[in-house]
Amino acid sequence: MAKLKKFAAACTAAAMCAAMTGCSDTSYVISTNDDKVNAGVYIYNMISEMSYQMTMMYYMNGVTEDYFNQQVEGQDFADYMSDYALKTTKEYLAVVKQFDELGLKLTDDEKSDISDAVNEAWESNGDFYESEGISKASVKLAQQEAQMKTDIFNYFYDEGGVEEVKNSDIETYLNDNYIRYKQISIAKSTEEDESTATAADKESEELRDEYLAKAEGVSFEDFDTVIQEYNDYVAAQTAAADSSSVAETDSTAATDSTTSTADSVSDDTSSSSDDTSAASDDTSSVAESESTADSTTSSTETDSTSDSSSTDSDSSSEADKYPNETMTNYGTMDDDTKDTNSG
Repeated sequence: MAKLKKFAAACTAAAMCAAMTGCSDTSYVISTNDDKVNAGVYIYNMISEMSYQMTMMYYMNGVTEDYFNQQVEGQDFADYMSDYALKTTKEYLAVVKQFDELGLKLTDDEKSDISDAVNEAWESNGDFYESEGISKASVKLAQQEAQMKTDIFNYFYDEGGVEEVKNSDIETYLNDNYIRYKQISIAKSTEEDESTATAADKESEELRDEYLAKAEGVSFEDFDTVIQEYNDYVAAQTAAADSSSVAETDSTAATDSTTSTADSVSDDTSSSSDDTSAASDDTSSVAESESTADSTTSSTETDSTSDSSSTDSDSSSEADKYPNETMTNYGTMDDDTKDTNSG
């Protein structure tokens, strides 16, 4: 959690730095004929992309500082941000111009959605935006552009569009360029001890060969049965390992408890007769307490079972139409990649 907070703080600090050094004039940044683009749009584009790239650096490579010493798409971080912000701001002008030329209008529902998005963004980050020269109007322009892009795309390619892309065309493209496949993945050992790792890998290879034999001649659809058999095997192995671990823990606990009880009996022998009447008096109280505890446990288990059944019902109503399948864009691979043995 501390690492995430540090990352978030670094994001904010770096974004502020870039905004302040990238554009000090908050009137407008680009103009063409009678059209002008608020500098706030440029800064907004830069901060949005900067936040995205920092997030990718963190999750892909664990980078939490020195962002400006990193590279993005072969460019120094700062240069990439400046170029990106300028490019997307120019695109804003092009999008608005084409939207108007096509005679498109934002619908009332779209305007309402944009308004909600702007208010939400401003409620969360309004103070920060204002400190960096981004007005609420600039945030609205950026949100409007995003919707305009969607509307332009749909104008050309959606159902009934000028250049409608039919489902059959999409299916043909996918069939020509993508591979759908199913697999059983058996990982190699991660043990540091070489002899242990070698032994584990040998077992994995034997398991691999076993399921490879099971898969021989099996159709694409029926391979699900082999996958399920392997999944059941893994689940059984995991359950057995967990059961063994629990049994060992219980055995150790029982031994410790027996030893503790023996010590207690030895120490308290002289006083046990004096406490007999007190123990008798407390018997009914203990029984009542245990009864209450049992009742509570039963109620908890019933509630848990009910929640579980509800969850299972929801899950089954959304069955996966393509179980166990993975898709890879085979059409974009070069010949060397296609010839590799990875997979």
